[in-house]
Amino acid sequence: MPPKKRKLNKASDGSTNGSTASSSSSSSSLFTPFLLTSTAENPERTQSQPASGIDTALGDAFSTRGESNGSTNGSSPLLKTSTLPPVDINLPLEDLVPSLLLPSDFKSQTFNASCHHVKGCSLHLISSLKSILDDYDLESLYHESPSPSIQIFLPTKSPTADTIRVDPETASKLSSTHSTYCRGPPALSALFQSTFLSDLNLFNSNPNWGYSELEAFHGHAPHVTNWHYDFQHNFTIQLSGSKKWDFKKGERNVKLGCTPHFNDVSVVEGQILNGKLSNPHFEFQPPQSPDVSCVLSSGDFLYFPPGVYHRVTTLSTGLSVNVSIIGKSYSDIYCDGLKGLLNKDVRWRGVVSSKNEFLNLCKEQKDIKGDWIWCEGGNERVSSSDTEDEEDVVVRKSMTFNVDEEFEGEVEIGRNLIVNPLCDLLTEKEVTGYFRMISGHSLEEEDSGDNVKYILNVNYAGNEDMEATNRNVLECRRGGEGEEFLEGIRKGRVGEYEEGRKWLKWLGGLVDE
Repeated sequence: MPPKKRKLNKASDGSTNGSTASSSSSSSSLFTPFLLTSTAENPERTQSQPASGIDTALGDAFSTRGESNGSTNGSSPLLKTSTLPPVDINLPLEDLVPSLLLPSDFKSQTFNASCHHVKGCSLHLISSLKSILDDYDLESLYHESPSPSIQIFLPTKSPTADTIRVDPETASKLSSTHSTYCRGPPALSALFQSTFLSDLNLFNSNPNWGYSELEAFHGHAPHVTNWHYDFQHNFTIQLSGSKKWDFKKGERNVKLGCTPHFNDVSVVEGQILNGKLSNPHFEFQPPQSPDVSCVLSSGDFLYFPPGVYHRVTTLSTGLSVNVSIIGKSYSDIYCDGLKGLLNKDVRWRGVVSSKNEFLNLCKEQKDIKGDWIWCEGGNERVSSSDTEDEEDVVVRKSMTFNVDEEFEGEVEIGRNLIVNPLCDLLTEKEVTGYFRMISGHSLEEEDSGDNVKYILNVNYAGNEDMEATNRNVLECRRGGEGEEFLEGIRKGRVGEYEEGRKWLKWLGGLVDE
């Protein structure tokens, strides 16, 4: 059942060519402004002390948020103070993580708009995280990592990284003198996936529109990950040791990273074209100097959006974990929906062979409405730790809804509803019938129950695998109003059954005309 009140709004210092990008040293006004917000505790803080804060603006090139109390605390004029609310440290770990790391206004004031540094907020988490990570035992970390190999950083004077990939045993031997990178263990991944995806309600809680990865970095001074920017949203927790982070303004909502810190010319052309989407003066080169810097010590937390240039210097040996959030853009889901609509026309599915035929199809192109694509209800996120999937991703789990039950959610029903052109409603019998028949099972046996099941697929034809954006199972009494209503939907008729209309509207099967 849907909730009665649906709550819609309730980390990386090393990377690969696919996950990061570089900076231009130009001060062009076309660069998008960002803000670094630093929340600092008293240097003699204890675990029971609430955090007080300092907002650090990045000069004229970056927007400022929050209100200053006029004090700079001895820092440069770019710093402003702010305060985080006290946190109940007796909360369960799954509730403590978002309470400490994500202030109530994080999504509206910080997410995708500014960097955010909170000093000491994670001290309450350290003991719990140490337990999950076997007291930061690196050998266990490497063996539990989903990574096929562990990345070792070799000492170099070059501005680009020099790395090798080794097995967990070799990595354990080298870790005492070399910095390392690998994917994080599944148990910790599950915890942070819940925090940063569900609590922020990213991607409309649709796992087909985004996912997260957990990375673990073990660094030795004076290792440097040189200037680059990422295409992901990054949330970093410094578990032990310390690192200096330098930031430079960059590009907003990038589709690719920019990676001058990796010596791979094959990715440069695409990264330049990506940069020029928003900045025609974009250049593939690292910044010459930072706009602002901060130091992460044990217990510190950092968020920074895609497109912000950063350089990371290890000051003292330690371990950090980073949650990278990768999601589809509005253009991605719109184009997927448009492709799905076009694929319902047999002519659009034809192999390209005629310019005139293509131009004629373009003249007939139908408009697509956002409500056809955007579904409020349905799919549930499931951590990979709850499945047999070894990958560190969030997987989809279809949910079952009984259309004969009273709908307790909030959904607006317009005067004129139509069946969503991007959806299809199958019976369970259609899917299982053939193989039941050839295996000797009676189809009548399947029809003998009191209930009948339907499968609703919304926006499924925009990808090669025909994987629906929203897939859910609908159940109703055999011979009842629900079944009559759903059979009408299969024939393109909406019908007057009120509960069915609410359920289908919530799940994306019905849209306003």
